Formats: sequence, structure tokens, C-alpha cells
Amino acid sequence: MILVQNHLLVRKEYAKQFEDAFRSSKTDMTSVAGFIRTEILRPVKGNEYIVATYWNSMEDFNQWVGSDQFRSSHSKQTLPRDAFEGQSTITLHEIV
Repeated sequence: MILVQNHLLVRKEYAKQFEDAFRSSKTDMTSVAGFIRTEILRPVKGNEYIVATYWNSMEDFNQWVGSDQFRSSHSKQTLPRDAFEGQSTITLHEIV
């Protein structure tokens, strides 16, 4: 199993809007091969949110990233660019 974490620095004034965007997302991941679940981690201190997705395999994740559904879901920006501080970073881990 693979854990993919997208680390996003969300400006405090956009935190609620950021969380609401995930709650109201129209992307149905249940039909994506190898997808297990998503978790949104709110920072206790600071402004770094983590969007954690779990996948059966690295191949499943890579197929998702290369898909039209991925491009479509990531092209719908609901927040302005200034809602974020800098670029997001991705970390990948294998669950043992």
C-alpha cells in the first residue's frame, strides 16, 4: 500500500474555504482503480495542511496522475493562487 501526501501551505484567511472545497468536491474517487481513501489533515499549529491519499500500489497512483479524470479534477481551481504560500510538496511512502 502507498501513502501519498500533498503538503499545502494555506494562508489562515483561506483555511475554511480550503476545507469546504474538499468537502464539496465533485470528483468521485470510488471508481478509480487502486484508490483506497483520502484524508485531509488540518494543522494544529502553523498552516501546513496535508492531503493524504492511500493507494493499493504505486502503479495505481501513477495511472491516476496520468488520467484525464486527474487533469479535469485538478483544473478546477476554487481558490485564488494567493491562498497558498509557495508550491506544494509531495511525499510518497510505502506502508509496511
